Amino acid sequence: MRCKMKKTRHTGIYYRMNKDGSKTYYLRLIINNRQTWTAAGPLINHAKDLWRRYKIGIADGNLGIVRPKRADFKSVASRYFEHYKSKSKERNWPRVESIIKILNSFFGNIEISKITTWTIDNYIKDRKKNDIKPGTINVELDYMRAILNKAIEWKFLKTALKIKRLPVDEHRARILEDHEIDYILQNVSEDHRDAIMLALDTGMRLGEIFSLGPENIDFRRRILHLDDTKSRKPRSIPLTLRAAEILKRRFKEFDNKIFKEKNVGRISYIFTMERKRLKKQLKSLPSWRFHDLRHTFVTRLLQKCNDPYTVMQLAGHHDLEMTTRYLHTDEKRKRAAIATLERE
Repeated sequence: MRCKMKKTRHTGIYYRMNKDGSKTYYLRLIINNRQTWTAAGPLINHAKDLWRRYKIGIADGNLGIVRPKRADFKSVASRYFEHYKSKSKERNWPRVESIIKILNSFFGNIEISKITTWTIDNYIKDRKKNDIKPGTINVELDYMRAILNKAIEWKFLKTALKIKRLPVDEHRARILEDHEIDYILQNVSEDHRDAIMLALDTGMRLGEIFSLGPENIDFRRRILHLDDTKSRKPRSIPLTLRAAEILKRRFKEFDNKIFKEKNVGRISYIFTMERKRLKKQLKSLPSWRFHDLRHTFVTRLLQKCNDPYTVMQLAGHHDLEMTTRYLHTDEKRKRAAIATLERE
């Protein structure tokens, strides 16, 4: 192999010509006075990235030459999942476990210190070939990044990889029109009708509605307190008369619970089946999800000229940028805005 290697202008990086005219780059490393060759793929940038990581990983000042602990991706991912379970809610475990299984199917047997940006680029290409949406790939990359960051903490890696998220269409959210909401409410079961109205009046997620109990509601002041939120930040939401009546009735009917089902996954599945049934009945009804009711809640508040900071607190968003994504305008509002200039 050595005689076929050619030097590049970068220290420690060599390449070999393939039969098809392409190049494969290699790193020449000296570890414990022994020469080691490591393949770095067909791109020079990936070779440079791997060289930088190796140099930081094996050079340790006066302590001599050391390397991170060796482990394959699967074992580190398994340890990460146990750590994740100790820090998160049980209802989130199945989703994260399924994501880790997907990552393991590609990276599982690779030594974690050998994973490079090139390896991750190949993973992204593979997922795209299977028609996986960019948003879904981004979620998988987020957990990949979390696993690699923990690998640094656990001394399996010395440096982090730069993992870029894919661009995603920002206009994915569906805002339901009044006539669409009316049709949906008239054609769904009572369980779903109540859940939809609660979401429209409070902006709660399905999981947040499911976890509600009487201890979360102050019926005298008509205010709802949420502690079990996605952002882990508690928030309070004043209740409409309609929402307060729904909560009182359902707590009484289902023994201080909102739904008779025992888990939110079952409710989500039944809701999906109901949405598909509605779509068959009225083909002109656009595709929508339960979470779009939350988007509709935020958009309605903003369109009624409520200040974004108050809406941000009601929705439980981290910052104003997240809230103002829903501040859409239409031709009628644009003309009304210009009309104010004419009056002046």
